[in-house]
Amino acid sequence: MKRLLFSILYLAVISWAFSAEAGFISIQTYATCTVMQDGVRINVTTTNMGDEAAANVQIHAIFQNTVRSSGIKPALKPGESFTAFLTLHPQLSLPGSYPVEVRVDFHDLNGYLFSSLSHASFVYQEGVNMQVFVRPTEVVMTGKTRLRLEVLNMDRVEREVRIRLIVPQELKVNPAEQGLRIKAQGKGKVSFKLKNFSALEGSVYPVISFLEYEADGRHYSNVAESKVRVAQDQNFFKKHSVALIIFGLALGLVVVLFQLLRPDKKA
Repeated sequence: MKRLLFSILYLAVISWAFSAEAGFISIQTYATCTVMQDGVRINVTTTNMGDEAAANVQIHAIFQNTVRSSGIKPALKPGESFTAFLTLHPQLSLPGSYPVEVRVDFHDLNGYLFSSLSHASFVYQEGVNMQVFVRPTEVVMTGKTRLRLEVLNMDRVEREVRIRLIVPQELKVNPAEQGLRIKAQGKGKVSFKLKNFSALEGSVYPVISFLEYEADGRHYSNVAESKVRVAQDQNFFKKHSVALIIFGLALGLVVVLFQLLRPDKKA
């Protein structure tokens, strides 16, 4: 009876160990802009691609220090989508292309706050042919990290541009915006200092760069999405946690088999 009870407890522990792996939330957002007579409407659809529900989901559209926010959806289940229509009324003086920041805030089941970034663009009065671009990159964050971006000027004239880095709330950036002068058909680089504010180890966060400049009475913009991977803690127990769990389970299995195969002692 004791052996049977021990075996049941051990199997329960094994079941718990493999089922205790936390779920994950993966927010995928798609946004478009429609220019209307009374402003610019941003159509945003965000979908939970993970296997755990997201709580208190809210969508924000940000343009020129103006924020428009949706209502709060209490829960976004796995595979479920949430759509919002947000209207901006920008005061623009130049025709051209303009980028809009889109941010989705949500909580996990433990109440931990996360944010997911996306973007959209719209054309005001007249389209433009962009000639200056940001080349996206990927960086691993260990403490304070620098994100270095390369800027390419394909035009035949020198350009002076502004580059703004949009980061999720879990990260901090300094400075948030920089100016850069690039020679005709030349290259330039900008560097942003990133700091981990509340980002989780092992997570991957998109960061978005908005490049903008004015020329010939028009406004130009380019958007690029880079990635920041937050390095995992190299603590021995965390680094080898899976191996240690397997070792512990194997050792427990040996003990169980020993108990089961040991001949009973006669009273």
